[in-house]
Amino acid sequence: MKRIVIGFITVGLAMLAAPASASTLSLAGNDEMYQVSCDGSHQRNQLTQVHLAEQTVTTIGTGEGAPGSACASQGALIASTGWFYYVDWANNDRLLRTDLETGSIEVIGILHEGGAGMDIDSLAVGPGEQVYAIRNHNLYNLNLDDASVSLATAIDPTGLSLGHLYGFAYDPSSKHYYVVDDEGDSLYKLNVETGHLTYVATNSDFWVGSMDFDSDGYMWFNGDDNGVYRVWPSQFGNSSKIRGSGDLDYLGDNIYSESLQILRDPIPAKDKDNEGLAYTGAADISWVLGFAGIAGLGAVALRRRAK
Repeated sequence: MKRIVIGFITVGLAMLAAPASASTLSLAGNDEMYQVSCDGSHQRNQLTQVHLAEQTVTTIGTGEGAPGSACASQGALIASTGWFYYVDWANNDRLLRTDLETGSIEVIGILHEGGAGMDIDSLAVGPGEQVYAIRNHNLYNLNLDDASVSLATAIDPTGLSLGHLYGFAYDPSSKHYYVVDDEGDSLYKLNVETGHLTYVATNSDFWVGSMDFDSDGYMWFNGDDNGVYRVWPSQFGNSSKIRGSGDLDYLGDNIYSESLQILRDPIPAKDKDNEGLAYTGAADISWVLGFAGIAGLGAVALRRRAK
């Protein structure tokens, strides 16, 4: 369920567990952390790189820069190309991709199944750079070339009161997919072949808007405020084990995001000639017009939390 918040995201929403200092946080090896903003017309789809030691972010490119609201979904970073894919919830659920080097944005198209537009909750990339999308309690295969999806399996909520699964990521160290239920604040392992969920832990002190794993197997997430947080998956239920960055500052401004990804491998050289549709403010495919929506006005941040 979508929630519209008028005004800029306020700093430091109530987090019941006090985060440790930023100096205690670091990514594994040469891993790098990136986020795309969810700050309405304030910082529309702005790509940033997170510097944990300095407790700052660096903006890459200029985002979309056009009037209206924008909010990036939990994304999927393709290491072999350096593209960060995400869905802009506030603009007709378009699948976009952002270049990690330049911040340039390209529109793939409106997310759709059999030609019919659809909403999604989150994306995740796994082995072989297979990308999955979650919508409600269904898992889909996502085609990054044309934004089409096809059903992979239903996610089995038997005995659970599942809300939206906004947090969704693959941990290459354990070879498990994980999801976080935003209603029950619970972390689960997800079997993408069967849709079966295995309970891990519950933590009502933190709301997980998106997450990813570093090379050591730490789970990193963001959500209710402008910081990022780290924990071993098995310790998610223990707030004293969760370490936080505090607010990530950029020239006195805070960057709110629900789309966090970690680059675990160096970006190889790539040839972008004829590689997708350059961003012009709208996807240049005629059927997209049928899904045109009303853009948000002013400083609007689109939040997905249903609480």
